[in-house]
Amino acid sequence: MAQVLSRADPEGLRARLSTLAVILAFDRAAAESTEGPVALELATDLLARVYPGLSPTPLDDAPCTVALAERLRKAARAIHPQIEMKVRPGKANLCLVAGETNPRLGIPTLFMGSRGWTAMRGDAGPIGSSSSDNPFGAAAAACMAAAGAFRTIFADSLPGAPPVGLAVLDVLNQETRACPAEAALPSGINLNGIHLVGLGAIGRSAAWTLARVPGVQGRLVGVDPEKIERTNLQRYVGSTQADREKARAKTRSVARMFEGTAVAFEGHDVTWGRYLRLNPGLRPGLVAVALDTAADRIALQASLPASVLNAWTQPGDLGVSRHGFLSGPCLACLYLPDGEVPSLSKRIADVLKLPEADIRKMLHSGSKVDRGFLERVSMATGVEAAELRRFENASLSEFYAKGVCGTAYFGRATRGERGATAVPMAFQSALAGVLLAAEIVAEQARIGRAAMPPVTSIDLMREMGTFLKKPAAKHPSGRCLCQDPVFRAAYREKHGSGLPASACAA
Repeated sequence: MAQVLSRADPEGLRARLSTLAVILAFDRAAAESTEGPVALELATDLLARVYPGLSPTPLDDAPCTVALAERLRKAARAIHPQIEMKVRPGKANLCLVAGETNPRLGIPTLFMGSRGWTAMRGDAGPIGSSSSDNPFGAAAAACMAAAGAFRTIFADSLPGAPPVGLAVLDVLNQETRACPAEAALPSGINLNGIHLVGLGAIGRSAAWTLARVPGVQGRLVGVDPEKIERTNLQRYVGSTQADREKARAKTRSVARMFEGTAVAFEGHDVTWGRYLRLNPGLRPGLVAVALDTAADRIALQASLPASVLNAWTQPGDLGVSRHGFLSGPCLACLYLPDGEVPSLSKRIADVLKLPEADIRKMLHSGSKVDRGFLERVSMATGVEAAELRRFENASLSEFYAKGVCGTAYFGRATRGERGATAVPMAFQSALAGVLLAAEIVAEQARIGRAAMPPVTSIDLMREMGTFLKKPAAKHPSGRCLCQDPVFRAAYREKHGSGLPASACAA
């Protein structure tokens, strides 16, 4: 949060956070709809990761409303066992409402609702939720509402941010208007052959959303080598304290999301490169990418999947992109450096203020970070050694990713590498995942929509504006993989000369 709030210092922010509380109010109309509970479940998940007080509050005594409130409280406690549930209106900072009732509590109030593919958030009055089988508008509305709550509560620390007002998002066509398409989804949407690579904050949100699409079935392959750790809980949709305490693999945690659905989730606790080595001859079709770094994305593109859907967060925005290989920009085109960039050893050495030769040797040998090394870092940087000791016995690369890039210990100087050094808020990652899931369903179900430019980006810290989609072309240097004759020939040998259905022309 200190990265997002430019006027906040971490210590002052910690003290302020301890006093904050949100009321999540809803009525029978929201509880009885199919989309309302989806929005409320995701809103609860997102809000419980930020605010120490969260009160799911029924606005009537209908049995369905009361039962939903108890379910939401149980979900919030699984995320934050000490969360305060009994929040009086006079002690709350904001009320977020789903349904057709205005509670008029005398505090700042935002409303969320959805109509199939369309997500809505506003401050003027109730919006309501429809009863389609389409979860995408509802999930996106929860992300937009959580962002609106954050912007409202921390408006004094967000210079230049306009007041939170009406926002509408067509998740299918990614436009700021109501979606003209039918809300109902086709049955039998098949995920066979799709790989979801990266099961962190974005990948988990994509899985969470897919698990709520009734017509989805088939085998979905997830690839991620890591386990859930304490620092993940601030933004990992669907993760709980039990995931962290039991050190569950990310693949296993995601597999639990699909229990009781028609999706057979197959998890692999390895990197993408290792997964390919274990499956020689595999010709990946559609790969949905939710990786952390530019280097990882370029490496994945070098494995030549038939087509790629990509989702990201970075300072300033979040988004999705669509990639073929022979025509239009490939994934690597968006992440290829325009000039020289420091090596990993140089970046780590600069931040830790240690000799690069020492860092290079540790990276080459795979040495673990020991207590002596952490004390050297503490002496060189001024960061308290006690703050760093939880990274003892991690690899140097892991320490850099989680201890340097994933914390505020080393200051803002660590920001800047797209997708690697800025830790997003939960609602930013969640919306990127919702958009990625929508792309997968639109692709597999062949849902008709207008031709999509390669890139869509959204800034939840501001009003979304009018134009979210952006053109993109192959990298102008001519040195990208997709412009190399050897790679192009290898792609044709793998997949033929025809373009995959998901490929976008520039």
